[in-house]
Amino acid sequence: MVLHQHRTETGHMGTDKEITRADGVRVWAPGIPLYLALCSCGHRDDHHYEEQATAQAASRAHRAEHLRALFA
Repeated sequence: MVLHQHRTETGHMGTDKEITRADGVRVWAPGIPLYLALCSCGHRDDHHYEEQATAQAASRAHRAEHLRALFA
């Protein structure tokens, strides 16, 4: 049941910014993508990660906490 309640995923947050060039034209400039650690229980990690694998590890750590609490 815990595994069903805590299905983890990794979200993606774009960091594109609107900038104004020297000639006055407004354009979108790409930024470094950021990743979020999310869970189906509603948990959303406050930290934004630059590496997707790090965000996935944070999601799994959240789920592992709940599994440890169940068997402790």
